[in-house]
Amino acid sequence: MKKILHIINYYHEGFGYQENYLPVCQKKLGYEVKVLTSDYYFPFPNYDYSVRNILGDRKVGHGIFLDKEIDIIRIKSLFSSIFPAGILYFSVARTIKEFKPDFIHVHGATNLWLFSVVCLRKKIGYKIFIDSHQDFVVESYSNKFFYKLFYYFWSKVHYYLIKFLIVEKYLPITKASRSWLVKRLNIPTCNQIISPLGTDLSLMHYDEVLDRDFRKKYKSENKLIIVNAGKQYEEKGILFIIEIAHQLQLRGVDLLLVLVGSAAEEYDKMITEQLGSLSSESWLRFPFMTRSELKRIYCAADLGIWPGVPSNTIQEAMGCGVAMALPNYDSVNHLIDGNGLYISIDDLLGCTEKLLDIMKNASLLLDMKRKSIEIAKKYSWDSISKDLIKIYQQ
Repeated sequence: MKKILHIINYYHEGFGYQENYLPVCQKKLGYEVKVLTSDYYFPFPNYDYSVRNILGDRKVGHGIFLDKEIDIIRIKSLFSSIFPAGILYFSVARTIKEFKPDFIHVHGATNLWLFSVVCLRKKIGYKIFIDSHQDFVVESYSNKFFYKLFYYFWSKVHYYLIKFLIVEKYLPITKASRSWLVKRLNIPTCNQIISPLGTDLSLMHYDEVLDRDFRKKYKSENKLIIVNAGKQYEEKGILFIIEIAHQLQLRGVDLLLVLVGSAAEEYDKMITEQLGSLSSESWLRFPFMTRSELKRIYCAADLGIWPGVPSNTIQEAMGCGVAMALPNYDSVNHLIDGNGLYISIDDLLGCTEKLLDIMKNASLLLDMKRKSIEIAKKYSWDSISKDLIKIYQQ
């Protein structure tokens, strides 16, 4: 039986991220799969306000944990509470030597432990693949001089990894991630294959009963339900979404805006204040939810609006039949194909008019919702995992 080892700085049990589903799907395909990670959760922005109620303390502890029948091996780490999120170290050598994988899937292109992965490659005989989620939309840093040196160093590292055929392929998740690898780390596109994010369609699919029950509970049987879910901070554009809802309401649209997620205290106050522009019966706010709870909302929702930094839950909403309003970014524009429209956070009135045109045509909105389901099928984790195995075996 072939073995696959995923190595990632941070792992979060129960989430819908790539690292949660690839191992599970690869195991179903007949591979032995393990995940190697640190003893910490990611330092999400405003951790206490956003995800502590779901994850608990950032420090998880070390040892072997189980998530969806996959061994999650947590190792004591260094620097995880001192430096930025991407700069931490934990020892990977012992697990690699004991597990003896055939393929190592490295999550992230600038990990300090990558050198150990490279050094053991010839001795164990595995292939190395490196994925990347980074792009210029989500990239943020305050010390530009430091990061210029940081990326210069890593560009030299990857130059030699490519020159000596050490890394088989780089696996950006979008065209935007591919461009980031080219511009930041000088990795040619010929060394890259896009391996997109997906969704778990066994859970996130449309359910008419959930749709009907949610609408009945919140007295919104005939309302346009608009949804946004995920971490809430300025770059997500939550205030813009509320203003769109306000403009639609001014134009006579009977709607219900549903916001799911948590924000830091200051931004939370701004959201609350902005919601005051809407009538009290036309909005709902929920904290972070489990994915089964979130499904109830998505099944009832008509339109999902994500105008800023994208979230992987977009695909989950599509799987449940939600039409999309997304920015024309390379990170998400592949998700619009007859199932919605592009919006710009700099054009409030233009976006409002576009949405009004859709609201006036009930059959068009219904077609968009159906099309979202069709597109989501192309991005199921089962399908993506099969494609990834083919890449491993090339």
